[in-house]
Amino acid sequence: MAGLLDILSTTARSLDAQTYGLNTVSQNISNANTPGYSRREVQLAAAAPAGPLSAGGGVDIVGVKADHDPMLDQQLWQEQPLQQQQNALANQLGVVQVAIGTPGQSIDNNLTQFFDAFSTLAQDPISSTNRQQAVLQGQALAQAFNQMSAKLAQAQSSADAGVRSGVDQINALTSQIAQLNGQIANAGGSTTAGGQTLQDQQRVLVGQLADLTGVNVINRSDGGVDISFGTGQALVIGANAYGVSTSPMAGTGFASILASDGTDVTASITGGQIGGLLQARDTNIPGYVSQLDTLAYTVVQQVNTLHAAGYDLNGTTGTNFFTPLASSSGAAAAIAVNPAVVADPSKVAAGSTNSAGDNQTATAISALRDAKVLGGGSSTMSDAWASLVYQVGQDTQTAQNEQQTHASVVQQLQTLQSSVSGVSLDQEAMSMMQFQRAYQASAQLFSLVNQTVDTLLNMVK
Repeated sequence: MAGLLDILSTTARSLDAQTYGLNTVSQNISNANTPGYSRREVQLAAAAPAGPLSAGGGVDIVGVKADHDPMLDQQLWQEQPLQQQQNALANQLGVVQVAIGTPGQSIDNNLTQFFDAFSTLAQDPISSTNRQQAVLQGQALAQAFNQMSAKLAQAQSSADAGVRSGVDQINALTSQIAQLNGQIANAGGSTTAGGQTLQDQQRVLVGQLADLTGVNVINRSDGGVDISFGTGQALVIGANAYGVSTSPMAGTGFASILASDGTDVTASITGGQIGGLLQARDTNIPGYVSQLDTLAYTVVQQVNTLHAAGYDLNGTTGTNFFTPLASSSGAAAAIAVNPAVVADPSKVAAGSTNSAGDNQTATAISALRDAKVLGGGSSTMSDAWASLVYQVGQDTQTAQNEQQTHASVVQQLQTLQSSVSGVSLDQEAMSMMQFQRAYQASAQLFSLVNQTVDTLLNMVK
């Protein structure tokens, strides 16, 4: 009789174990599309026999394990910042590329029309209409430089706004991660269902943080994570979050990034969306601005040198066509036609002497289109513009190619991660059938033993 009761006890434990397994399968299927969810796997173990003549004590529910590979997490968190950095850079430079315009329809076209106007003036150097046209084309060229400078400045400001927004997102994420650290420790870490659920949420947040900036993540023994960035500055230690702030840079007013201890880490942030925005803001766009300013300054210097030496329609010399510039810095934003020339187009110089019909100055200014006055005497003004357009296009294409390369690596890592942690509905269907059949068999055995016990009890009566 005792043996039959032992069988009933063993079978009852089996029914509990199979029910637990079906509940776990139900949980997996329910979260098949939940971001960050790690498949749960039931851990069962054979119960030790009660004595030497016992077949065994049935089954024990050891617990549930979250299928997960921390090494894949680390690799993914190292690769994500590289992808997002190039993605942000490509997006910012793509905006600049659109602003630069297509060949023949931007500043290069204004240069052509400007020099064409002086070429037309050279054909009829006493024409007031031709002088007016030269002034108008000069104004159009100056305005084109002004607008292009403003577009590049706007692109820098847009990148800076993205950096400031990114810092706010970092602070929000680190605060949530620190809070989860505390909750995970209180829930018993990865050994409990509650802790595992919190860890799934935590990994999603760490991934979002890695999208923003390169991070170093260290797993804690209590199930939480410690996170640092920059040159080792803390973002999260246990249940404590360390805020990041911004401070205006001298001169530009753009945001520099400060760690919680006040260290300026701007230069050390090269990964993630913020790293891409910083590269565009502080390196690429300033380079384009410098090229644009150099071109504008060269136009002003070369034209003014020839124009000031020439004679206008009134026989006057020494007049600058463009307002003189002190240096190339900010030249594109500052270039403008001399207000005196705008007010009186007769001040446009066409001749190198005070002789009626002399067109040498107009001819010389027109010839500047082919003069190699940039790049140490190796490039014309049109060449310089073409070089700027090519540089923007090349930088954009390089960033796009790098983004695709890193995106492919991220995709491969995510696929590997999914093979370990992801929920396969086919696999869950198989598990469900296994637990279901085991439950049915245990139920049948329980019913059979129960009938046998009833028979024995009836015999006793």
